[in-house]
Amino acid sequence: MSRVPNDYHLHTAFSCDSQATMAAQCEAAIALGLREICVTDHSDWEPLDSCSGFYRPDAYFAELAANRERYGDRLTIRAGVEIGEIHRFGVEAA
Repeated sequence: MSRVPNDYHLHTAFSCDSQATMAAQCEAAIALGLREICVTDHSDWEPLDSCSGFYRPDAYFAELAANRERYGDRLTIRAGVEIGEIHRFGVEAA
């Protein structure tokens, strides 16, 4: 079992810097003995950033619900988001 019971900073294919599926992240967490994770994909609005507009919240939350249904008896899956430059894009982040 992992000495770290939780991981609150995981990215999936809903973030521009990961190709991992949410299911793969869940399976890896279970294999490591984690009890809880938080999927914190990037949400960026800077027009010059290649990640701008990549995050799709409706699809993210649908996938999250499906994975909670599939793995919920073995893993708590929390929703999160890593917001880029919130001081500049607070309205968009809200």
